[in-house]
Amino acid sequence: MATQRESNPALLNKTVEDLKRLWGVNSKDPTCGAYLVRFLFYRAINTPDSEKKSRITKYQDAIDLGEAVLKLDPNNLMARFWLAAALGKQGLDIGIGRSLRQAKFIKQHLEVVEKAEPAYESAGALRALGIMYYELPGWPFSFGSYSKSVEYLKRAHQLSPTHLGNKSYLARSLIKSGEKELARTLAEEVLSSRPDPNHPNEENEYREIARFTLKKLD
Repeated sequence: MATQRESNPALLNKTVEDLKRLWGVNSKDPTCGAYLVRFLFYRAINTPDSEKKSRITKYQDAIDLGEAVLKLDPNNLMARFWLAAALGKQGLDIGIGRSLRQAKFIKQHLEVVEKAEPAYESAGALRALGIMYYELPGWPFSFGSYSKSVEYLKRAHQLSPTHLGNKSYLARSLIKSGEKELARTLAEEVLSSRPDPNHPNEENEYREIARFTLKKLD
């Protein structure tokens, strides 16, 4: 049911409003706040590109609440993970300068989640770290590293081998390490998989990455 609420606009908005009411009644409950951070993130990510300014504001709602929840409970992995996700996506919307400034803070949040529970959200922290290492520039501008990207994404794939995001992003990184046959196999598996109607935005992203990888290999 949670996945349906993340992708269905009516259910998503209702869930956000219900959680806001609960949070308003008991703003000292970090579990309630963490769930609200998660659904605020999904409300933002489901906002179309034509409403980017509004989407940036919605990400900020998730960020602000995530920081408030962590003040109540620094060990709340859900709040920390979705706060990091919101920071990352908002940075992409605002521009490269913001992304570079936020990168070290996102990395710190993700490393806490990965050390405490590496399999959380289908190895989501490992996956996100692997993506960051691939996409960010290296020293002296940031901490990008193709070798670390492959390392983290391989670990994510080992923990959650059926997750299309782990497959698609690992396939892209494997080109850099010269493992082209495995890259092709993983990308083809992503494109031949059955679509999941509960996560259309994420799956479109993963399939786009897989197509990019196969194009690079041709």
